[in-house]
Amino acid sequence: MERRPDLKIIIPTYGRQGNQKTYACLPPKYQNLVHFIVRDEEYGFFSKSYPQNKIHRLPKAVENIANTRQWIRDKFTNDRVIVFDDNLKYIRKVVEQDGKWLRIDLTEVDFDNLVTRIHDHLDTYVHGALVFDKSIGPNQYGTTHYINGRVITNIFADFSRWPKDVKYDDDPRFCCGSDTYITLALISRGFANVIITNYCVSKTYREQGGCNTYRTIEKHNTSCEALKELFPQFVTLKSGVIKQGIWKGQVMLTTICHWKKAYKACTLKV
Repeated sequence: MERRPDLKIIIPTYGRQGNQKTYACLPPKYQNLVHFIVRDEEYGFFSKSYPQNKIHRLPKAVENIANTRQWIRDKFTNDRVIVFDDNLKYIRKVVEQDGKWLRIDLTEVDFDNLVTRIHDHLDTYVHGALVFDKSIGPNQYGTTHYINGRVITNIFADFSRWPKDVKYDDDPRFCCGSDTYITLALISRGFANVIITNYCVSKTYREQGGCNTYRTIEKHNTSCEALKELFPQFVTLKSGVIKQGIWKGQVMLTTICHWKKAYKACTLKV
């Protein structure tokens, strides 16, 4: 059997130097394999604090998460990768015990098995993700994966087969929401994705650092409107007044993306 390439584990991070939650979720063997993607002003800290890891310094022109994700895409253009947000609360396995579905922390063997699963999927699909915990539907318990769905907080991909003209930072309106944009751009062009359902991730929103250093309600809403403009057949907009947090009392847009409809409408399947 031909040896598979290494799966690069990548964590872009900003403003959370002393609070690397995702890194802490990984078994020690995989912690040592992490590639950190950092801003110039944080390079010294990460080089000193994580000498066992590969630390990549972003160019100064890279100023938001869309630019960062595209830089990763270009840097690792021939690789298979999994890219995690830096503030995941957990990466867990979904198992049934005594009639209840539980989330349990991953052992090293569990993560070994997950890496194998990701490689198996990437033999067929160009992109995918671990399901976001709050997105698990009742019919998905007991399953292993489904085809064409939302990618959030993480993505695994085979960049060697990713179309070169599909870019995270194509449109400056997606300085927020670039993960949703890129997923819909790929699916609508016939690149189905796969969502693993028996491993899940979760995160806390609105934490200091990361995208929240520049995200505003206006930028968020602009990205939603842009998604609807570019994919009118496959995006539904909803709005509501936020009841708590820093945006309390403001109107916030949300998008409902019709992933399967977008894939079905494409005449060329890859």
